Amino acid sequence: MGVLAKLVIGVMDVLHIEDVLQGKALEFARDIGFYSIELEGDSATVIAKLSVVAHDLSDVGVIIEKAKCLSRCFSSCKFKHTRRDGNQVAHKLAQFSINQSDVTIWVEGHLVFVDKELAVDASFVN
Repeated sequence: MGVLAKLVIGVMDVLHIEDVLQGKALEFARDIGFYSIELEGDSATVIAKLSVVAHDLSDVGVIIEKAKCLSRCFSSCKFKHTRRDGNQVAHKLAQFSINQSDVTIWVEGHLVFVDKELAVDASFVN
């Protein structure tokens, strides 16, 4: 398991932020050597755009296409939608990132400050 927390500056639209973060997650997973990944997100629109083969011609299409290209670096890459109330760890990490001036990375470590949120998220897993 790997976790990356990074403040994203200069992005005003929530959909754009979700797109950028999916791309950053893919780069992170590739860079630390994962072969098979599953990315979850609470934006149904972004997950749908990442899951279709057709080119995305929307205003975030370039970011979506870059993420799709990165996803081909893995032997298996799945994009899954999760409800917002089942994605509390991501929101806790986003709050944490606001106070960071640089990238923070954890690999195979235990993130004590997200224990409660991890338990909540686990209750939403099928």
